[in-house]
Amino acid sequence: MFAGLNTISMKYTFRISIIVCTVIFACTNSKRETWQGECPNSHDIGTIEIMPSLDRNALRVLFTVETAQRLDSYIRYWEYTGTDTPPPTSQIFYSPICKKRKKHELMLVNIKPETKYNFNVVIQNKVCKTHSKTYDFTSPKMPAWLPFYANADSLKDIDFNGYIHFHSRMKLGYLYLANNKGELVWYKKVPMTIKVSKFTNASTFLTILSDDTLRFASGNKIAEIDLFGQLLYHYDSTEKGEETVFHHEIDYDMDGNLMTLISEKRVVDLSETGGNKQDTIKGDGILVMNKKDEVIWKWSVFDVMNPADYKNILNERHDWLHANALCQDSVGNYLISFRNNSQIWKIEKDTGRVIWKLGGDEDDFNLPDTLIFHGQHNVHYNGKGHLVILDNGNKLVKPGLYKQLKQEHGYRDFMKKNSDGFTSRQLTFSINDQTKKAILVNEIIYEPQYLTKSQGSSQQINNDLVLFCSTNSNVIVFANSQGEALGKIPLERPSYRAQYIPELYSTSYVK
Repeated sequence: MFAGLNTISMKYTFRISIIVCTVIFACTNSKRETWQGECPNSHDIGTIEIMPSLDRNALRVLFTVETAQRLDSYIRYWEYTGTDTPPPTSQIFYSPICKKRKKHELMLVNIKPETKYNFNVVIQNKVCKTHSKTYDFTSPKMPAWLPFYANADSLKDIDFNGYIHFHSRMKLGYLYLANNKGELVWYKKVPMTIKVSKFTNASTFLTILSDDTLRFASGNKIAEIDLFGQLLYHYDSTEKGEETVFHHEIDYDMDGNLMTLISEKRVVDLSETGGNKQDTIKGDGILVMNKKDEVIWKWSVFDVMNPADYKNILNERHDWLHANALCQDSVGNYLISFRNNSQIWKIEKDTGRVIWKLGGDEDDFNLPDTLIFHGQHNVHYNGKGHLVILDNGNKLVKPGLYKQLKQEHGYRDFMKKNSDGFTSRQLTFSINDQTKKAILVNEIIYEPQYLTKSQGSSQQINNDLVLFCSTNSNVIVFANSQGEALGKIPLERPSYRAQYIPELYSTSYVK
């Protein structure tokens, strides 16, 4: 499965042992433990072994290392050059660190398929480090059954540091990471449909899962997976005898708890609006819980609004308002996005009261017509504290129209005539809670052919580059500040959104 370790082929085995004669460490009596760099004195270690990961994942490689003392270790690796040290032009990667062990397990979680690499084992304590000799290995080819594809030169004109996370919404589901060239460097197969996924600040993946194959973003399961492919947390509302349905958003809140959107049903009297005396309404709420499955905080739209007062309730009783995004501001208040009335609410963290409403009817900010958004998704704050919205731009989209235009090849002509109502765009606002002022920071209008009339995401990578996931078009687009596509990653299966990740994990241990 792996070929070429120190110029030795593995052939049909999955394991190779390499005897390392010496790895150098310092013996020091310094109480100050000042970092010295390379160690002057030698310490023996045992063997370095390389093998595939336990789940036979083609893009994860496991190393085991033995040392005579409890020390820290990690792998330094780079694309093959045949040299003992990486040339200045080589991009250097590092495995996650293994701390204070005699028997170390180190896994590479960021490699390309069918690629030859050089590597060293790095051993260190608080004082100094040394590198083993340089070896090499070749990663296996990508499994033919993996549902992903991208053009070889799709991002040749794109320049950024970091990674892109997305998923494949099918059963079986797949979590993915691609590098800044659009090349797949990590994947994980999940035996269910992934409705929503989020790469967290803890370098883990939080997901909402379901056994169905529908493209709706709701499920009855939450799972957290780390970069090693291990299941860290699992919650199944059905197993617990609950009817809780999670949807559209799952993440850590600022206190380290899990926060998600949930659906709940209540019986309401709609007889005065033309409905029944006992009508079942499905509405949305916010659930915050810890990993002991204890509820920390809960909020429901029923707590602040009577569905009988909502003018379109008879048409929406089975999906009232339809919440589709959740985030927090700098002090912990919640922002919740509602698709059906094209509105965003800010909810006070402690009381649950509505602080303000942005967009739609009863807009507290009196947005001009040019900034009214329709069916928005992926509402979030950027690093500057500005509110970012993906305006799906679907105010002219009626059931069946999108499919009809495609079949009649009238899609482009229709959108040219109706460009102000049939394009997706990113809106960024500076929001003043006290004065109820929403100042437009920038507007990025995407090319009409990439319209995503529902779902999707939009996120700024830097001042000149934005990441747009067009779920309906099965494509991830990299655009400039004018919305012009500079590159794209076409997808075999749709992803609910795409997420820019500056780094997979901290490498502050590298000195």
